Amino acid sequence: MLGNQEAAAVDSKHFGGDGMKRLTSLMLCCVVLMACHPWTGITTTQLAKKMGGPPRAIRTSGAYKVYIYRDPMGGGQLSFFVDKDGIVRKWTGAPVGGTSGGDAGEGSGDGAPAP
Repeated sequence: MLGNQEAAAVDSKHFGGDGMKRLTSLMLCCVVLMACHPWTGITTTQLAKKMGGPPRAIRTSGAYKVYIYRDPMGGGQLSFFVDKDGIVRKWTGAPVGGTSGGDAGEGSGDGAPAP
């Protein structure tokens, strides 16, 4: 009888036990939260409504137009990459005077984030 209890205790401490289930659950929750971000997939009209008005600037970056807004949370800026259909496909945020020393989001000089 004691041998079975010891075996159960050893099994619960292996890498495939409760700790692995918790780690997997945490990773799944993080992926779901990241996939549900409210900025991607909205139109430029919805973006302007959420940001409280028109963008400060609009630039071109390859196939995207980059809509630049002031970050309402921290004084930096948010750059939204909009496709030809007017849908936000990705976004970046950076403090003003970031690593490049200039305006945030000007990593390659065209408003695109640095690679």
